[in-house]
Formats: sequence, structure tokens, C-alpha cells
Amino acid sequence: MGFRFRKSIKVAPGVKLNVGKKSVGVSVGGKYGGVSVNSKTGARARVSAPGTGLSYTSKIGSTSSKNNSAKNSVSKSTQQKNSSASPTADKRAQYEEIVKKGNLTKKKAKSLQRTCTIIALSLMLIGLLTISSGILGIILIVLGVFFACTAHTYKNIAKTYFDNVAAPKASTNGVQSQQTIASKPLPQRTVASKQSSAKEETHKITGTSYRQDAIKSLGTPNPDYRLTKEQLIKKNLLNVTIYEYSFKSYKAELVPEPTNEYDSNAIKVVIAGKHVGYVKKGSCAHVKKLMSTNSIKSITATMKGGSSKYISCYDPPKERDEDSYKYESDKGTIGVEIKIQTIG
Repeated sequence: MGFRFRKSIKVAPGVKLNVGKKSVGVSVGGKYGGVSVNSKTGARARVSAPGTGLSYTSKIGSTSSKNNSAKNSVSKSTQQKNSSASPTADKRAQYEEIVKKGNLTKKKAKSLQRTCTIIALSLMLIGLLTISSGILGIILIVLGVFFACTAHTYKNIAKTYFDNVAAPKASTNGVQSQQTIASKPLPQRTVASKQSSAKEETHKITGTSYRQDAIKSLGTPNPDYRLTKEQLIKKNLLNVTIYEYSFKSYKAELVPEPTNEYDSNAIKVVIAGKHVGYVKKGSCAHVKKLMSTNSIKSITATMKGGSSKYISCYDPPKERDEDSYKYESDKGTIGVEIKIQTIG
């Protein structure tokens, strides 16, 4: 259960200042209705009929026609089906427009957030002190809430937009990328018979988490992985994934293991004499048939993943400071994949 904080301060008849953990707002009105402005949810109008249990609340500035609401509901349902992976696309588009119009960087957005926060606090403090003088105090408090909303927007731009809307992560292993092969690719042999052709199957190997030491012994340690955050920044290794080990491709061997206590059809995968895992249970019968009919031409194994470091930074070099760099580390598992070339 998370920590919560909410405080409501009566500053005048019908006027309340509401302070929460993540937002601040002002509400004006009584039991028959009123208007509230919040730094997080925006402005809302409320009408109620005391004693009946009936009330109506509407967000100020939103469309209210039936046609528009129907269209919005259809578009929202379509977006949820077609783009569930990007639920905040509208907000990101809005932030992107603000960034382009204001020529913002992450550093500028943070600076504007601090400025608006100071203005908001100052206006609300002066408003509280002058509330007894009449409408002037209320106006100052409402203006303070407006600047608080603006500060919240700049905070989201600095925290969300510049961290998530950027070029996709690249991958590097210092010496080489895991998605490339350091040695020359294995030559593809052609079959002499015109009636037969080579096919390729890909199988992900299971049980590799129990054999990480054996798999690591097949790789080359990446010297960049040993560097500190400051050293990586100095070498300008930014926006790339730096893995602990780099791997080349290997020829693999499939060895049936009928004495396996869990599955008599088990097939273990051996690379350079190292047992690195097993063929998945559902594929064992098929792979055994290929082995028994001598249909396998070659088996190539590749290894990817493992422990990694990543430093993201999207500010221009001249505007970077300590807050511009976001450091991430991951203690991942190295996976193994084999490609079986067969005679069709």
C-alpha cells in the first residue's frame, strides 16, 4: 500500500485549496455546483441536486456532442485494438509539437519546469495572504494552479519524452556486435542432385540458464563492459547496449540422451565439447527423425544476450549535464539458438 497525502484548506467561503502528493488544485462552489482546477486532471465543472443523489461532472474544454463522443469512443476502441503497444501516442505527439515549437531540449524543459514551479508557489502564497481582500487573492491562486499545470507538463516532457522518444537502441559488444559474426560466414554447400534442395530450421535451446558458465567460456570478454559510467561517457559509448561477452558462430552437435531421467527422448546440444542445453521437448521427435534419416547437412549455433549496460543521452553535446545521462544495467541470461540445414 503506497503512501498517500491529501490536505484541503478553506481559504474563503466556497473556496478551498487542495494539496495532494502529486498535484495541487483549487475548488470554487458549494453543494449545488462549482468549478475545480487541478494541476494533474485539469479543469472540471460540477452540478448537483442535493437530496436526490444526482450530479453531473464535465471536463471543461472537452467536446460534449453525441456525435463527437460516439466518434471518440469508436476511435479509442480501434486504437486499443490496433496500437495497444503505444497507449500514450497522443501525449507523445502533443509533447513532440511543444518541443518543436519551443525548440526545447531536456535541459531547457527542466529549467522551465523549475521556473513555473517557483512562479506557481509564489502566486498561491501571495493569494493565500491576500484572500481576505477579495477576488484578487482567488485570481492569484487560480493563476498559481495554471503555472503548476504548466510545470507538470514540462516535467513530463523532460522525464517521459526525452527518455522514451528517441532512436532505437543499437547493439554492440565492444569487439563486435552480437548480431554479426566475427569470423567469415560458413559457406553454404549445394546439393548435387537437382531434385533435392537445402532447407533451414531455427530452434531455440532450453535449459541454458543452468549452463551459463559453460556458455560464457565460449565467448570473448568485452573490455568496455568493465568500464564505469563516467568512463563509458568519456568514450562516448551512448545509446548502445554493451554486453559482457561477444560470441562468434559455432558448429553444434546433437547428442540423444535416452538415459535422461525427465525425458528419454531428450537431445542435448554440445558446442566445442561444452553441453549448453537441450532441444525443446516438443521438437525432439522431429529432430530425431531428421537425424535417423541422415537429412541434416549442418548445424550452426549462435549465442546472444547476457549481462549488459546502457547509457541513454539525447541532449546536444554543448547542453549536456549530469541529468542528461540515464544509466541502466541488466543481469540477463545468454540464450542459444541453432540453425539446422536439411536436405529437402
